[in-house]
Amino acid sequence: MAYITTWDEIRTSVLHKLFLSTGDSVTENDSNRDYLKAMPEEYNAAVMLLSTTNRYITKYLEVTSTGLTDVLTVDLDYEVNDLFQLKRNEIYFVDCEGFYKYNGCKTIGNNTLLLDGKRQGVYRIYYYAYPIKATASTAGGTDMQLDPDVAVLVPLYMASQLYKDDDIAIATQYRNEFEIGREELKRERNGSMVSKFTSVSGWW
Repeated sequence: MAYITTWDEIRTSVLHKLFLSTGDSVTENDSNRDYLKAMPEEYNAAVMLLSTTNRYITKYLEVTSTGLTDVLTVDLDYEVNDLFQLKRNEIYFVDCEGFYKYNGCKTIGNNTLLLDGKRQGVYRIYYYAYPIKATASTAGGTDMQLDPDVAVLVPLYMASQLYKDDDIAIATQYRNEFEIGREELKRERNGSMVSKFTSVSGWW
């Protein structure tokens, strides 16, 4: 089974469910134009719902410590633009001797971390991220970076919302299928997607 990953693949799947296309590409016309314009909003609602309650997107930030200061301050609001929340007890320290779990972190508010600046090496800070948003200008080939299990559910949600005024029975069927799949994902709340962001802003 081929998993949906690009914006055009997602939109094509939705058009199939709306009975507006049988092909493998997105071609705008009079019959689908209004649906295509409405898709970004429904997509964003679907992935926000899934990625913040069911299948978290896990990423990490790497911050270099020179070992020349007592306290290394990390402002996550400044360093990352997709922070949903920190993963609990998931900060690690890497130096020439190995990879260690770091338990000495202090926080100010929710998003400012105080780390030991006397250690020379790299701190790796894991967090849950918000998904990539779709907009009217999102290119069809854009990789939306979805977990495969999430990707197959998103078109169901989108189609259920877009088809309510056309056929409420079919729209309800799609929403029911989405909710069943969503409940299955609740059994596995661990992040399944990891990407890397390396801090170079010089907070140290």
